[in-house]
Amino acid sequence: MKSYFPVNIINYLLFVSACIMPRLLFAQQEEVLHYVNPFIGTAKSDVYTRWGNEGGTYPGAVAPWGYIQLTPETRNSGYDYKDSSIRFFSCLQHRSGFPGGSGGRLHIMPVAGKYDSDYKRPVLHTNEYAEPGYYSVTLEDDKTKIEATTTTHAGLFKITFPPHVMPAIWVGDAGDMSILSPNNVTGRRFNTLLHFDKAISDTQKVADGYILHFSPAAIGNTIITIQLSASAISIESSQQNIDAELADKSFNEVKENTGQSWNKLLSVIRITDTSKENKEIFYTALYHSLLLPWITSDVNGKYRGADGQIHTAKGKHAYGGFSPWDTFRSLHPLLSLLYPDRQSDMILSMLDIYKQKGYLPIESMTGNHSIPILVDSYLKGIRPVDSVLLYRAMKKSIVDGPYLQPDMSLYQQGFIPYPHTESVTRTVEYTYDDWALAQYAKAIMHDDSLYAILTNRSRNYRYLFNADELSLLPRKGDALYHGTANAGYKEGDQWVYTLFIPHYQRDLINLLGGDDNFIQMIDKAFENNRLVFDNETMFHVPYLFNSTAYPYKTQQWVHAIEQRFAATPGGLPGNDDLGATSSWFVWSALGLYPVCPGNPVYALGAPLFKDVEVILPNGKHLDIHANNISPDNFYVKSIHLNGKAYNDTWLTHATILKGGELTFTMDSVADKMQRKGAIPGEQDSDMQTYLSAISLSQKSVKPNEPFWITFTINNTGAAGTAIVKLRINDSTFLQKNCFVEKQENKRDSILCRLYAYGNNKLQLADLSPLFIQVTKPEHQTIDNSFISNVQVSPLTKKGSKMYYRYTVKNMDGEAHQFVIPVKLNDKLLRYDTVMLHAGDSVVINHHAIAREDGGYQLTIKDAVAKGKVYSTADSAIVLDIPGEIMGKEMVTDVSGFENNGHKAAFGNYIELPHTASLDSNGTALTMIAWIYDAGTNKPLVELIAKGDNHVLQLVNGKSLTFFAGGWGRGDCTVQLPEDWQGRWHQIAGVCNSADLRVYIDGKLQGITPLEEEINLDVAAKWTIGSNEEFPLDRTFTGQMRDVKIYIAPLSVADIQSIYQKEKVYP
Repeated sequence: MKSYFPVNIINYLLFVSACIMPRLLFAQQEEVLHYVNPFIGTAKSDVYTRWGNEGGTYPGAVAPWGYIQLTPETRNSGYDYKDSSIRFFSCLQHRSGFPGGSGGRLHIMPVAGKYDSDYKRPVLHTNEYAEPGYYSVTLEDDKTKIEATTTTHAGLFKITFPPHVMPAIWVGDAGDMSILSPNNVTGRRFNTLLHFDKAISDTQKVADGYILHFSPAAIGNTIITIQLSASAISIESSQQNIDAELADKSFNEVKENTGQSWNKLLSVIRITDTSKENKEIFYTALYHSLLLPWITSDVNGKYRGADGQIHTAKGKHAYGGFSPWDTFRSLHPLLSLLYPDRQSDMILSMLDIYKQKGYLPIESMTGNHSIPILVDSYLKGIRPVDSVLLYRAMKKSIVDGPYLQPDMSLYQQGFIPYPHTESVTRTVEYTYDDWALAQYAKAIMHDDSLYAILTNRSRNYRYLFNADELSLLPRKGDALYHGTANAGYKEGDQWVYTLFIPHYQRDLINLLGGDDNFIQMIDKAFENNRLVFDNETMFHVPYLFNSTAYPYKTQQWVHAIEQRFAATPGGLPGNDDLGATSSWFVWSALGLYPVCPGNPVYALGAPLFKDVEVILPNGKHLDIHANNISPDNFYVKSIHLNGKAYNDTWLTHATILKGGELTFTMDSVADKMQRKGAIPGEQDSDMQTYLSAISLSQKSVKPNEPFWITFTINNTGAAGTAIVKLRINDSTFLQKNCFVEKQENKRDSILCRLYAYGNNKLQLADLSPLFIQVTKPEHQTIDNSFISNVQVSPLTKKGSKMYYRYTVKNMDGEAHQFVIPVKLNDKLLRYDTVMLHAGDSVVINHHAIAREDGGYQLTIKDAVAKGKVYSTADSAIVLDIPGEIMGKEMVTDVSGFENNGHKAAFGNYIELPHTASLDSNGTALTMIAWIYDAGTNKPLVELIAKGDNHVLQLVNGKSLTFFAGGWGRGDCTVQLPEDWQGRWHQIAGVCNSADLRVYIDGKLQGITPLEEEINLDVAAKWTIGSNEEFPLDRTFTGQMRDVKIYIAPLSVADIQSIYQKEKVYP
């Protein structure tokens, strides 16, 4: 240890502290900031996703919740790590994690050579660096270096031009610009203010901004520093922002100060662990959780409100950019625990929006999820506003009206009826909001009357429950709609939204058949990718196992999901959505999760790190230890809280605020001991059923003759679905899902068919078995085979394999060998020989070489299927509807596949059938139609669509968008011609393995490259003039004719040829 001269001991300690503490703080800062990698999430996800395949984050400089963000863009809508050039830097309004969220406004870029609207400059990622509050890159062409740092309200660029480069900087998207002085430029848009430390020597007006020229230094590099700010108030406010936060500070001082701000926030969680990668993922996730909502008030506290007027922030800052659907689940609960002062200001800002606009913020998604954010915060002790005002604001959204969400009026009947858009999603999310407000009504306002009303409404999801499918389905009147794909759902399907009942977890589990069936269902859905962790709708799902008797399943699936995150540009498993996905990882890595905001408790999972110290805002510490943890030891063997055994799977917020030690002992083997897992506050008990009074409709049958086994289900517990399994000869044979109400005794039956001759043992549950005899019929048929499900490749390219399959079943009571003739166009192709036991069936798969063009018929015994062989892309047609279409009850397909359409039952558009030819799209696709638009002004209008997967649509009546394989894969958007309205125009969208293409009137208008080839087969229906997912909202009101669909990519020449042949309308 270094020695010092003898001094008074107190002075000595003070001296040592003064010398060492800055170094310790610096070292700590370096350690934490070193683990933040802003490039995580800047590329397409490394793992399979459904609902958005990019992280959507940006790598640039930003202060915590900062209004100014200085970040590069590599394409028109943001930054993608796989790109190798930069178009410009944008300075504000980056909605981190949204699709295209890395794109922003107010553009700046050093330029060299000829500038045009497609200007970009090459970069290498080895010359790119980012950390919290700082970004730098050296351009590959002339080695100009760009550095950026920020404060909350201002930004600072430092651009170093090499000696041989003439300094020039382009500024765009600033509106009308004015040169106030040789060093100061203003832009009317965003009240932009730019201050250059070097005088502008010349200006050059270009189509999308100005190029500012500067004199080079006489010797060495030319370094130009740009101070900038923007304000919703005025240029003067922007100047005040610069004066207050930048003043005369050097670039490095600003960078250092912002780094220290980040360090202070990130260091509230301190990790001890050997995994550098996991720490990098964790601290980057925490960093991404602290970007939005962003601060909208200037340094003087002024901001422009939702009413367009100037207001003063009631807290330290005003915040904006709210998106409650994305952030209510995990982001705001994280802020409430770690940064309650920030959450308090955000609550004040949400209430200000209510006072200014009349409603709490909802953004563009479903539900009214400001309510659970506010309720959750209030019940956790964050109470910056009057409880009565808060109550009034929340009731305005879902009780008192008039409602901001128009379909809230429909919801008063109990559910949103189909075909209203996203009817299931909206119903279940409204029930959750009802539940959240009910908690506030009871706990804070003591309003028993409204509590009772909202509690009753909060179970309205039951109106949509279908016991046969164990799912929530769209409903119209008394009928449940068995649609296809995602009709009735928002960014999800019946699997995802059936599980969105976090407020009544035991009821959900009961509805889905009890603990064992629930676990089996979710396990299988995760394993086969029916459930994919890639969106907010999935955040709570792995934690639902804590409400069963088997919490080890939560530990298993959380661990598996954590492996979907990585310290790479593609390391986020889907859109980060303002830090939502990142905050899920932060929670889960701690071993906690707020599974139901509005109920101030946390599900216990399994920690990711050996030791974590959480420094709570009240000065207390929560130390989380994971003894014996390793990559293989992710199951929890035991838990101790402050040294005492803790046997629950939930922990209250109040307990956490007391601090202490939470110790997990980890193991590689799951603890499968059953535990009662009810979440605190659970209102439902388990379903308790048993069977009785079993009987048979008859004692003997012939093979394939129907009979019934009848029984009584006795339920002594809560309502739910009893899974009744029939075992025949000690093997599970049939299953029936029977919904039973609370305390109900219900008579039900199962329809059965048996085949093998002899006596058969039938048993339900543990009841005594019954026996039934299968006897030979008096007159037996010679051929007892039954052929079904004959399928052929609808379209096969000449010379390639033509696949076909069918099912053959033995309908007799004893084994047979069947010889089955297969004919192609009435010519014998082959014989299939198969041996089957009584009642058994088998699927036969074969192929043949497609040798002749044209249609063909495959005949297997008496069953027939049709297909077509093609040689060129323009003959790979599966739909061809000539003439005008809209307004007709029926339309005829002349492609040869008879895919005739009809007017939809729920809207003014054409619905096409589910057929093999229309549903087998392979990897390529072409849509063509003639459009007559008399004037469309809706945001989105669907022209041809297959759900929200393959779509040609009009956007705001100004552009045409095409995508295939889902919108998250990318789209091709082009501007409509000036003579679009009031004339017939041909449109076409073509998808091949490399790109998407859009044509108008036979001419190629746009190309968007695709990253990979995917299979385009989806379950949704093809529709003309609307979309089955949005049947009432996106309907085309003009006329369409000559609609065609091909399962091959047509060429430019093909499209032009069709255009010339069909161009008969003015």
